[in-house]
Amino acid sequence: MMTTIGRVLLSLAAVVAFAFLQLPEAQAAVLCKAPVKPNLDIAAAAAVPVFKGKTKTTIGAAAARAQANAISARRGNICASPVSASVKRSLARIDRLLRNGDRAKALQLWRVTLAEVKEALKSDTRLIRLPRNNVRRAACPDQKAHISVIRPSGVGDNLALAAKAQKLGASAASNQAIGAARAALKAWVQSPANGAKTVGDWIAIATIAQQIGAGTVSSYSLGRARNQAIADVATAAQVDVCTVTRGDFNCWVKMIATAQLLGAPLGGEMKKINEFSKAIQDRLKNKLPQGCEEWTFTMTMTFKMLNNRTDWTIRWAAGKFRVNRQRGIVDGAFRAGFVPDSGWPGIIGSATDDCIERAEGYPDVNHGPGTISSAAFHYKIDGSVSESEIVLSVSSEDATYSMSAPSNVGCQANVGFTKLFIEGNFREGWPAIFAVTADQETATFDFSDADYSWIAQIKRAPLVKP
Repeated sequence: MMTTIGRVLLSLAAVVAFAFLQLPEAQAAVLCKAPVKPNLDIAAAAAVPVFKGKTKTTIGAAAARAQANAISARRGNICASPVSASVKRSLARIDRLLRNGDRAKALQLWRVTLAEVKEALKSDTRLIRLPRNNVRRAACPDQKAHISVIRPSGVGDNLALAAKAQKLGASAASNQAIGAARAALKAWVQSPANGAKTVGDWIAIATIAQQIGAGTVSSYSLGRARNQAIADVATAAQVDVCTVTRGDFNCWVKMIATAQLLGAPLGGEMKKINEFSKAIQDRLKNKLPQGCEEWTFTMTMTFKMLNNRTDWTIRWAAGKFRVNRQRGIVDGAFRAGFVPDSGWPGIIGSATDDCIERAEGYPDVNHGPGTISSAAFHYKIDGSVSESEIVLSVSSEDATYSMSAPSNVGCQANVGFTKLFIEGNFREGWPAIFAVTADQETATFDFSDADYSWIAQIKRAPLVKP
């Protein structure tokens, strides 16, 4: 595997050598172009290897194009950069002078305004602000663009002045204003506070730079995109062989594809496919690397019905999860996410209870029985781990059940509130906390009172050493 220094050197070389990025500077006749996505190497990305079952294949052109679209979605239009109020006033005065036939004074005012814009930019803090949405932090690097608007200060003013210079017939002055617009963009892009963090952010900046013919800025930005792509590959390659999942593998493939799209040098990273493949196959065969644990989880909740005191039971059948205490990782994906399934199985039992209306000073009124129908569901296991504790949360997206009740308003309301409470907790996740070290074989979490009991248990699963 390449060293970090090796990657950096190759990345810097790529910034200089990538031929596509050497764009010519725009002439005054074309002030601003429509955004055009950069050329991305679909063929190279399509050849990224993947495993489907036991067969080694490639991600293919369709997946490569989808990834290209994801990282280069159009964000912003520098041609629409706003013009400041002061420049608008100057442009209006220039128009009045032209209408009066005083071209010399109009050109003189134009030059004064250009100088004022340049001076204002020296103290304009907006130059280093980039409006952007929050990037969601996830295990897999985020590569989409999150820049909402790319309109650096000074660009709009200078483009407007360039257009006015053309109207004045002063092509040299127009070129001067366009150069000033590019300089304003370059200063903003090279500022450490510009806010660009993802591959998509840098591609978006490269795209708008092309609109005003700022080839060197576009080259710089796409170079930064390649550097970020290489860093993303390194992040995704930090596979934990204990808890490796299909999601880990798919993330790595996407990061490699992005790097290939941008022509980023990868060195030995492509060899990771063999390491990933072995880790996945070992997990599916229940082989356990050193320092890892696998547990079987079960849970039962029993509620006493309010009136007839019969039991209503919900059972979470056996589900497995893996733990890497050293890294603090818990993964409860069904078969590591490699077997299509909604999750681990569970069942909501059936129950019946009378709906009895009680009021002080009046006899009880039994409106008849209400029923809960049995229903199956699937659940997933999430959580955290330390040296002495495993904290789990078991949630379900498909857990639901039907209830019937007498037509009495109070009975119907009780049914609705009960269903809302139970299903809401299924979505949010039921907690289970186990005081357990790596040396123990079983652990139990339980809580009960006169109306319900809640018991969860974990046991060490039998495994085969790799």
